[in-house]
Amino acid sequence: MNSLFISMTLTLLASVAPESGTPDNQSQITCQEAVVLGMIEGVTEYLPISSTGHLIVANHIISGDTTSSSRDGTNSFEIIIQLGAILAVIALYGRRIGDMGNGVLGRNSEGLRLLGLLIIATIPAAVTGVLFSDQIKDLLFNPIPVAIVLGSGGFVMITTQLYYNKRNHSEKGTGLRISDLTWQQAFFIGLLQTAALCPGTSRSMITIVAGLIVGMQLVAAAEFSFILALPVLGGATIFEIARNHNELLECATPTAIITGIVVSGIVAALSIKFLIKWLTSHGLIPFGIYRIILAGVIILYFSSN
Repeated sequence: MNSLFISMTLTLLASVAPESGTPDNQSQITCQEAVVLGMIEGVTEYLPISSTGHLIVANHIISGDTTSSSRDGTNSFEIIIQLGAILAVIALYGRRIGDMGNGVLGRNSEGLRLLGLLIIATIPAAVTGVLFSDQIKDLLFNPIPVAIVLGSGGFVMITTQLYYNKRNHSEKGTGLRISDLTWQQAFFIGLLQTAALCPGTSRSMITIVAGLIVGMQLVAAAEFSFILALPVLGGATIFEIARNHNELLECATPTAIITGIVVSGIVAALSIKFLIKWLTSHGLIPFGIYRIILAGVIILYFSSN
């Protein structure tokens, strides 16, 4: 799967990258580029390999810029197309979302409890994002920092999976479900989630790892990560639209934006279904290996240009 994704991504990037020596860093994102970026967002948002990291690298390649910052406004575009990934979770986990809605109306106590857990887990990232988003963009939205974080996260994933395997074996496969989470455990997951503000970390990776640390089942940790994406990605999208809508419209046409959102939503839904099946038989280690290899490739590519 990882080798297939790499080859598909390189082929797509090659098809939209500008000719050597004729970069057009200030041009708008085209619909063709929006399809490529939407596919990358959809595949990588819920796989523990960092959607933002892949999008930053992809945009540098597409724009022909292998040095510093990408085209103006593309950071906003990369965040806005997360809306597709949000819609994918709503479509696949509509029942749980309905339970939370009924919980607010006093008709479902478990749904209300889940909503409370999500709010608690969202607070740390929300506060940190509002306070430090500009500094993070200025310092870390570049390929080399992304590569370093990608590689480090790969080692974290491999170590955590080995720990989980050992614990799972000694406890005969027991583990917490989402309904078993305490407020303190939800806050711990949310606290670690703040690390995902650094591009290359992967929000899904860090929240799944945090779930395993507190004792969750692997699939349950992944599903909680998916649902936790709703307030986090939703808040980031609203925040980006409110602050940078003019920059976004200069960067991409409404058609390109809609195209990116639709493509990312369809691909994200397929990605979620794939990940659930994959985790039950393969775990996180292959993703960790992929991250480490990709980090090396990125460093070699951008260091030589």
